[in-house]
Amino acid sequence: MRRMPDNFVDLTITSPPYNMKLRVHSGEYQNIGSSPSANADYRTKYSDFEDCLPIEDFYKLHSEIITELLRVSKIIFYNISIVAGSKRAFFKIIGEYSDFVKDIIIWDKGHGEPAISP
Repeated sequence: MRRMPDNFVDLTITSPPYNMKLRVHSGEYQNIGSSPSANADYRTKYSDFEDCLPIEDFYKLHSEIITELLRVSKIIFYNISIVAGSKRAFFKIIGEYSDFVKDIIIWDKGHGEPAISP
């Protein structure tokens, strides 16, 4: 993206990593990726992807990406899932970039199973 000129892209739609392997347990962040309690679908789905950054690194990664997207793209749809491993970072990001947030869409899944079950 760094080589792209400003406002080069009309629309960006992205669904970045959610830090799914990082969870809060007893008030501490812990990697649950290889935990026996993590469901089989989760362990299989993310087996080849290290999605467990320390919360400040996770925040920094998304902050850098969003800054570049704001420069190169006229409209951005940034699909995020606020799970325990990303909650602090995403609320911080929403606050930092609040002048650019036009709307927040909440997907109501009704009574369906959550994306990641315990």
